[in-house]
Amino acid sequence: MRLLLLTGLFALAGSGSLYSQSKFEEYKRRADRKFEQYRVVKQNEFEAYRKRVNEEFARFMEQQWNPVKFSPEEKPPVAPTPPPVIEDIDTVPPVPPRPIVIIDTVPIPEPVPQPEPIEPIIEKDEDDARRLDVTLYGTDFSVRVPDMSGFRLTGSKTADFAAAWKWLSDERTNNLIADCLKEREEKALCDWAYLSLLSCVANRLSAGDKNKSILILSFLFCQSGYKMRLVHDSAGQLHLFYAPVGMAYNTPNITVDGDRYCLFDNGVKIAGDMKICKFSFPKEQQLSFEISRPMNLAYSPSPVRRVTAQYHPEVSLEVAVNKNLIDFYDRYPNAIPTMNPYSKWTIHANTPASPEISRSVYPVLAEAVRGKSQVEAVNILLHLAQSFNYGYDDDIWGGDRAFFMDESWYYPLSDCEDHAVNFTRMVRDVMNLDAVLIYYPEHLAAAVAFTEPDVEGDYVMYGGKKFTVCDPTIFYSNVGRTMKGMDNSSAILIPLK
Repeated sequence: MRLLLLTGLFALAGSGSLYSQSKFEEYKRRADRKFEQYRVVKQNEFEAYRKRVNEEFARFMEQQWNPVKFSPEEKPPVAPTPPPVIEDIDTVPPVPPRPIVIIDTVPIPEPVPQPEPIEPIIEKDEDDARRLDVTLYGTDFSVRVPDMSGFRLTGSKTADFAAAWKWLSDERTNNLIADCLKEREEKALCDWAYLSLLSCVANRLSAGDKNKSILILSFLFCQSGYKMRLVHDSAGQLHLFYAPVGMAYNTPNITVDGDRYCLFDNGVKIAGDMKICKFSFPKEQQLSFEISRPMNLAYSPSPVRRVTAQYHPEVSLEVAVNKNLIDFYDRYPNAIPTMNPYSKWTIHANTPASPEISRSVYPVLAEAVRGKSQVEAVNILLHLAQSFNYGYDDDIWGGDRAFFMDESWYYPLSDCEDHAVNFTRMVRDVMNLDAVLIYYPEHLAAAVAFTEPDVEGDYVMYGGKKFTVCDPTIFYSNVGRTMKGMDNSSAILIPLK
């Protein structure tokens, strides 16, 4: 009897469990259906909003173009060109430390996320997706593309441009936009590299038609969230002007409603008078010249270079940097991230070291400074930076050319600004110490915020910290020495991140 009773109870419990499971599954199905309905509604709203904006732009493009003229091109300031100074640390007499008087401090640009589309790009299911494979800076990219046979540009009138824009605005290009943005993220492309990729894609899709290429490029660029304006000239040729944070030197530019726009050349010259379509897209953002993370470009090794730190023969490095990255830097605009001309070096100094430098240089330096005081360790890094052969930009390049860190490890000659960039990057990465750049008339040096007490030498106070001068162009001085002939009563401070 007792056994029968227990068996019955278990049966009831089992049936209750099955009933509860069934109720839960039914609830989950209803919730999934509601979520899917909500998702479809939101997707349709996203698509409808983006479509309305593009239709409005096409109407604007068809009717409203205003005359515009070039603004004067910005010219870079005179490059620092000091002769290197040679000082033997064993014979240089000590001098009393002197404070450096700062007459201006360059503002630090606020970091901003990369632009995003005004609404999420909804990818479309495709049974047989076409793909376009392009190679840029030795790196392969692949994007899905629509059938472009229906994309026509029958003339060079504004109505022709508007009709072509409407064709591009259809959801057929969603996967192309989404894939371009995925490549930007997966390859960690900076804004300039992304614009270069879009240009490469547009050139391939346009089959050599310059106006088609500019339309496709402008469409992909603005749909990705970037601020741009289209201009056409007297010959009916279209031109893309992008809005940068700061300014690109020696680049044709226009000023519209208080904002500066720079010409993205794309191999097309402007003929005669210009007219601009001044339409503003929602949430559009300016292009940033800063490079906030190492890019994932394919690795093509450069010839191996050996650099040995003066006084430290154990710090002898053989380095092969990425030639693809060097090629990218070689075409990078000469630009400033703010309208302060002395901010130009922040682009170079704040750009992270490449994976090749991180793998081949930093472990050796970390081992060399292990167990040393901060001054001893920084002297090692300073002597290494001083061990790069010196050369003048005018003699080598015919004009000013600041190096990113990897370029100093590639090119055989570099000058004071390159030595300072290279040194401050090493100090921040290897020692985790704050560093700044100091611009004297015609010379760029550096200073380091030591956290150990009683560091001797010339110094500057900034942000409540004492930064002691470290000059990578005095061969081969220690921490605390200012280059002979520099005026400590008048300098410009350039903070670094």
